[in-house]
Amino acid sequence: MSATGSLATSALLDLAVAHHQAGRLVQAEEAYRQVLAHDPDEPEALNLLGLILQNRGALAASIEMIERAVQLDPAFGEAHANLARAQRASGQAAAAAQSARRAIAFAPDLAEAHLLLGRALLDLGEAAAAAEACRRAVDLDADLADGQTNLGAALSRLRDFKGAERAFRKALETRPDDVATVRALGVALSEMEQHDEALVWHDRAVGLAPEDIHCWTGIAVARARAQDIAGAITACRHALTLDPRRADLWTMLGSHTAALGRFDEAAEYHRKALEIDPDNAEARRELVSIGKHDRGTGEVPALSATLHDRRRPIRDRVAAGFALGAVYETLGDIDAAYRCFKIANRLARAERQAEGRGFDITVLRHAVDGMIRAYSGATFKAAAGWGDRSDVPVFIVGMP
Repeated sequence: MSATGSLATSALLDLAVAHHQAGRLVQAEEAYRQVLAHDPDEPEALNLLGLILQNRGALAASIEMIERAVQLDPAFGEAHANLARAQRASGQAAAAAQSARRAIAFAPDLAEAHLLLGRALLDLGEAAAAAEACRRAVDLDADLADGQTNLGAALSRLRDFKGAERAFRKALETRPDDVATVRALGVALSEMEQHDEALVWHDRAVGLAPEDIHCWTGIAVARARAQDIAGAITACRHALTLDPRRADLWTMLGSHTAALGRFDEAAEYHRKALEIDPDNAEARRELVSIGKHDRGTGEVPALSATLHDRRRPIRDRVAAGFALGAVYETLGDIDAAYRCFKIANRLARAERQAEGRGFDITVLRHAVDGMIRAYSGATFKAAAGWGDRSDVPVFIVGMP
C-alpha cells in the first residue's frame, strides 16, 4: 500500500473508532469494512469489527474476524480477550480459557482478561482457579462490571459463603438492581442459615423481576429452608404458572406437599414430573419415600439404569440408588437393597467431598465440644424439675 493509501486507511480507521466510541455502530461497522477493503490485514479493524459482530450475536463471524486479528498480531492482548468472550458465549469454555490466558500473557494488567478467564474456569468447574482469576480482576479494577458477582459465584462454589456475601454486597454497591446478584446474595445468606435476611433479598429479587422463574424458584427454596413450607408451596405454584413444563418444580412442589402429610396430592405432583421427564430420579425416589410407588418390580429397570449410568449427574444417581434400595427392601431382597444403599452413599460422599463438604474431624470435634459446653451437668440440674415426673419409658416410633 502506498504512503498516501496508508494515511487514508489510518484516517478511516480513526473515523470508525470515533463512531464506535460514540455508539454509532452502523456507521462504525461500515467504516471498519471500508478499512478492510483497503487493507484486509488491519488487525485493529478486524478486532473491532469482530467486537461489533459479537455484541450483535453473530458469534461465528466474530470469532473468525478476531482469530484473523491475533494471527496477524499474536501479541494483541485486547483481541485475545475479545476472542475469549466470543468463544465462551458460543459454548467453547476450554478455548475461551486458553484465549484469556494468552490475553493475560500479553496484557497482564487487563482486568477484563482475568475476569474472562474466571468465567471460563467456572464453566469448566474449576472453582478455586476461577476465584483466583476473579480476585485478580477486581484487584486491578474494583469497579469492573460483573467482577465481584463472578468472584461471589466462584466462592459460592467453594462454599465460602461469607466471602461470597462480601463480594455480592460489593457488586450491589454499583448495581443495586442487578437481579442475578440480588438472588445470589439471598442464596449465600440462606446457606449460612441467615434465613430472615435471605428472604428479604429473595423478595427483592421477585420485586425486581416478577416474571423471572429463577427468582420464584429461589424464594421457594429459601422459604423451605426457613421451614416456611406453606410459603414454599405458594412460590412453587407461582413459578409453575410461568413454566408448567419444569419437572424439577413439580418434584419440589410434591416434596413440600408431602412434608405437610398430603401424600396423595404429593404423588400427583411427582407423577406429573415423570410425565414431563420420565428419567426424573428424584420424583421416583419421593414416590418410594411416601409409599406411592409401584409395589412390584415396575420401578426397578428405570432406577437401576439411572444408578449405573456414569453419564448422569451424581445427584440423579444418588436419588436413584436410595429409591432402588427402598424398593428392594419392600420386596424383601435385603442384600440387593444393601448394595444399592452402599453405592448411593459412596456417590453422595464423593459429591460432598468434591464440593468441599467432606468429613472433617476438626469440625466434628468443634461441634461436639460445643455441645459438651452447652449441655453441662449444671444445665441438666437446672432443668431437673421440667416435664413429666413419670418413670414410664417413652418409645419413639419415628422422627417428625
